[in-house]
Amino acid sequence: MLLAILALSCPALPPQAAGDPSAAAPAAPPLWGDLEPGPHAVGFSNSFLLDGSRRLQMTFEDGTHYAPEPAPRPLLVNLWYPADADEGGVAPMPYGEYLDLSAEDERLARFAAALVAYERRVIAQELFGSAPQALAAADARRLEALLATPTACRRDALPAAGRRPLVVYHAGYGSSFEDNSVLCEYLASHGYVVVGSAFQAADGSSFNVDSRDGSALDVERLVDELRSREEVDAARVAMIGHSGGAHATLRMRARPGSPLDALVSLDTTQDYYSSLDPRWDFQQPVLANPGRMDVPILFCANPHACFDLADRLSRASRWYLTSSLGHNEFITQGVLAAELAAQRAPDDAAAAARARRVRAEYSTLCRFVLAFLDAHLLGSVEARGRLDGDHRETVLGAAIHVEHAPEGTTAPPPYPPGSTAPPTPRQLRPLLALRGAAAAADALRRSHPARPAAPVFHPICGFALVYELVALGRIEDARTMGAVWRDLVPGFTGTFDAIGRYGAGIGRREFAIQCFEALLAVDPDDEEARRRLAGLRAG
Repeated sequence: MLLAILALSCPALPPQAAGDPSAAAPAAPPLWGDLEPGPHAVGFSNSFLLDGSRRLQMTFEDGTHYAPEPAPRPLLVNLWYPADADEGGVAPMPYGEYLDLSAEDERLARFAAALVAYERRVIAQELFGSAPQALAAADARRLEALLATPTACRRDALPAAGRRPLVVYHAGYGSSFEDNSVLCEYLASHGYVVVGSAFQAADGSSFNVDSRDGSALDVERLVDELRSREEVDAARVAMIGHSGGAHATLRMRARPGSPLDALVSLDTTQDYYSSLDPRWDFQQPVLANPGRMDVPILFCANPHACFDLADRLSRASRWYLTSSLGHNEFITQGVLAAELAAQRAPDDAAAAARARRVRAEYSTLCRFVLAFLDAHLLGSVEARGRLDGDHRETVLGAAIHVEHAPEGTTAPPPYPPGSTAPPTPRQLRPLLALRGAAAAADALRRSHPARPAAPVFHPICGFALVYELVALGRIEDARTMGAVWRDLVPGFTGTFDAIGRYGAGIGRREFAIQCFEALLAVDPDDEEARRRLAGLRAG
C-alpha cells in the first residue's frame, strides 16, 4: 500500500483503515487524505453499453480490430454509488481493479484489453513521466503499491435505498478514466451516483477523449440508460469535467434539451485567456447559445484567471474558485504524482511541503464541489451558506479564494479609484472600459511595489489582455497596457514569442500572426519578432 505517500499529507489512520477487510465503510480510505467520508458506503461497478445508433471501427496497436466492419459504439460505464453498508466483511476494491474490464462479447473483449493497455500507459506517464515498461525498478514497485492500495469502493455492492442525484464525470485530454477517482468516491459516499466513461474519440482514431459531439452523445446515452435505475434520480443531473472534460461539460449544457442542472469546470485552460483567443473551439457553441447557459456553474482555476468567457455567461449564477493547484492537481492523479515525487526524494523538504499543500488544496476543492452540488441539486441551505461564506475573505492568490458572480452580472465589483491594492484579473477589463488605458496602467504601476506577485502581474494575464486589444484593433491601448508588464514583469515579451511559435507549430497561422503583432505593439524594437511575423505573413 501507499502508506509512505499518505504519511506526507494525512493524519495517522486507524489500523483497520489501512486494509483490514472488516473495516467499517465510513472509515477514511488511504488515498483520501483528510477528506471526511459521508454517511454511505461506496459501491462501484463497470460494464459496457453498445450504442447501435453510432458505429465505430478501431485498429489497435497490435494490428487487431474492434470489428471487421463498423460496429455499435462501445460505452464504458463506470459507476460509483451509495451502497448498502450492511455488507460487512467485503474487502475494499484495490485501485488496480479500476482497470479490471471484462466482456463476453468478443469485440468488447478486444476493445477492453486495448483500452486497459492505453490506460496503464497514461497512468505511468502521469505519475512517473515514463512508459510502464521503462519504469525504474523502484518506480515499478511504487506503481504496483498504488494499484494494490484499497479504495473506498466495494465492487458490485448493493445500492443503498433511495433515489440519488446523478453526476457525470468527464476526464480531460490524454487522461485515464479513473483520474479523479477520489472525488468520485467522495461524492458517492455523500449520496450521489457518479458515472464516468472512456469517452474515446468519436471517429475511432484514438482512446483519447473526444470532448465534442462524440462525448455529448455518450453523455446523453449514459443519462438515458441510468434513468431506469431505481437508485438514480435523473431529474437532478450535474456534470464535472477537467481540462478537455470541462470543455465537454460546457458544450453539453449548450446543446438543445441538455439534461444538466449544474456544471463544475476544473481548469479548462481557457479561463486565463481572452474569449477572442481561437485556440479553444468550445467557446463558439457556448457563446452562441447564452440562453442555454442558465444553470449554476462552478469554475475552478488558478488566481491569474481572468474568467473572460465565464463572465459573459450572465444567465448563470457562477462561482469562481481559485487555488495554486497545478493543472493536473485538480484531479486525484496529480495529487498522487506530487506525493510520489516527494516519496522519490525523501530528503527534499520542499517536495514534501509541496505534496502536503497540494493534498490540502485538493481536499478543500472536493469539499467545495460537494457544497456546490448539495446547494443546487439538493437545495441544502447549509451548503448554500458555505458557498456564500467559505473562502470569500481571503486574499486572491494568497490562499484558496472564492468569488460569486450572481445571475445578471458580467463583472465583479469595480476597482476603487485611488486604491493601492492591485486590481484583480477580473477587474482589469471593466477598469479599462470605464476609465481608459492610462488610468488602468497607472493603477497597475501604483500597486505593484506592495504586491509584485499579485495575480494581475502574471505574464499570461498581460498576454491575454494585450492580445485581445490587438485583435480588436486597439493598438494604442495595447501599447499602453503592454508597457506595464514589459517594465514590471521580467521575461514578459517572451510569453508572446513562446505562444506565437506554439500557434505556428500547430498550424494556427492567423493566431500566430496576431501574437507577433501583439509582441511588436509591446516591443516595437524586437527584430526577431518582426522577422517571424514577416515569415508568417508570407507563408
